[in-house]
Amino acid sequence: MSKATPDYARYAYAYVPTIEHKEKWEKLAKKSKTSLSKFIFEHVENSLHQEEDEDYKPRAEILDNLHMIVKENDELREDLRMKKLVIEKLESELHRYRSEEFINSSHSGVRKYNIELIELLKKRGSVTNEEILRALGINPTDGDNVKAISAQLDNLHSYGLVAPTSRGWSWLG
Repeated sequence: MSKATPDYARYAYAYVPTIEHKEKWEKLAKKSKTSLSKFIFEHVENSLHQEEDEDYKPRAEILDNLHMIVKENDELREDLRMKKLVIEKLESELHRYRSEEFINSSHSGVRKYNIELIELLKKRGSVTNEEILRALGINPTDGDNVKAISAQLDNLHSYGLVAPTSRGWSWLG
C-alpha cells in the first residue's frame, strides 16, 4: 500500500527567526507528542480563536483545569475512603453497643431487640444465617455481634415468634 501523494497546495512555509526557536518548537512538539507541523498549526489556531472568541479557552488552560480536577477528584476519593472507614468503625461500635445486653448474661430488665432483624424476618419469612448477618452488616468473624444476634433469635424462638430451619430462621409472628 503506497502513501498518498501530498497536496502541495496545502503547504505553508514559515521562516523561523533563529535555529534556537525552531529547536525549542521541535522540543515542545515532541513533548506534546505531535509533529512540528501540527504543533505550529494548533498554536496558530489557538491564538486566532482567542482573538475571535472571548469565551475560548486555550489548550494549556484546559489541561491545567483538567489536572486540577483530577487532583481534586483524587482528594475527594481519599476523603470518601476515610469517611467510609470511619462509618464502618462507628457501625461496628453501634452493633457492639446494641448487642452488649444480649452478650452479658447478667443483664436483667427490658432488652431492646434489633428492629432490622425483626423487619428482615417479617419481610422475607425465611432467612439463612448468612443472609441475616449480611443484611445487618455484621462480619461473620465478629464473634460478639454474631453471638448477640444468635441470642436475640433464641429469645424470639422462646417467645414463639421464630422457628429454626435447617439453614436459618423463619418468621412465625
